[in-house]
Amino acid sequence: MIEILHDELIRNAILSLILLSALSGTIGSYVVSRRIVMLAGGIAHSAFGGVALGILIGVSPFLTAIPFSIISAILIGLLVMRGKGEEDVAIAVIWTLGMSLAVIFMKLSSGYTSEVASYLFGTLIAVSSQELIFMSLTTLLILLLSYLFHKEFEFISFDDEFAKLSGVPAEFFFILLLSLSALSVVVLMKSIGILLMIASLCIPPAIAKNFSRDLREMIFLSFLISLNLSLF
Repeated sequence: MIEILHDELIRNAILSLILLSALSGTIGSYVVSRRIVMLAGGIAHSAFGGVALGILIGVSPFLTAIPFSIISAILIGLLVMRGKGEEDVAIAVIWTLGMSLAVIFMKLSSGYTSEVASYLFGTLIAVSSQELIFMSLTTLLILLLSYLFHKEFEFISFDDEFAKLSGVPAEFFFILLLSLSALSVVVLMKSIGILLMIASLCIPPAIAKNFSRDLREMIFLSFLISLNLSLF
């Protein structure tokens, strides 16, 4: 078993799965508790447009997927808040826009390539050390913000009105939560792919929710469940 870890690709793959578990435990738990799984799905698929743009202009898809995902998160958040519950419309608009742009960029870059497929379906065994460093730093940022604003995220996860009465700017933290979800998408898209993103982020928290007494316990159990499902 120890000898396997001497292989850089295997080691990077295992570390990527640990990052997945950490994000599933934190962001995944907030997303499931806030009941915005499909919104996160829309953000994930919109990121594909950023991936295709990066490949088209010859830069790292991570660099273009980040602004694509965060802008999509902000637009979805604004549409939801102004639409008075029209989440399905917001998802349809952003999802379609992101995928349409991806098709256009792919066509301009000579169509469907293996590199595009690696981000759509994931290539866990092909995560490079440079990509792993980027993923690790971004995950640390997400975890830090989640820790600093856990109380606020907990408020908006269960009751927006109570959050506002308690002095929490619910709309701001809703947008921030969607933005952190967008960053999580970018972190994980190379290792597990955009198509499996939402299942990997949300299934462990959904299971953990049934055995947890509070959100902190849900986060911890979700991390353990995701880690076990990923590694074993």
